[in-house]
Amino acid sequence: MAFVWKDSYSVGKDAIDKQHQKLFAINDRIYNALRDGRGREEVQSVVSELIAYTRTHFSQEEALFQRTAYPDVEAHLNLHRDFVARLETIQKEQAQDPLRMSQEIMKLVQSWLLQHILKVDKGYSTYL
Repeated sequence: MAFVWKDSYSVGKDAIDKQHQKLFAINDRIYNALRDGRGREEVQSVVSELIAYTRTHFSQEEALFQRTAYPDVEAHLNLHRDFVARLETIQKEQAQDPLRMSQEIMKLVQSWLLQHILKVDKGYSTYL
């Protein structure tokens, strides 16, 4: 199923919303590659792009925290580190079963992004 951005996911900061939208779009590319049977190299390439962009997004989001009075910075950083570690673990396991692991990453990203944006990221929007 395609993963579509909704305005209700907005955290009220255009730059962060655009980054979240890009994460949705990359995840959708994984879905499309799997759906279309494009091959493991392409799927693995998009997964690598997802992990790299996730790191970029987190870095920029964390820099934003440093400029605000957001009180839950450390807990938020831990969530970011844990998520990247989970993605990297699944990516390493991809060597044995790339299509199944790509599906796992896609499901993880969908559920994590929605939970993280709606419950955690919305929490910092009042500090922006």
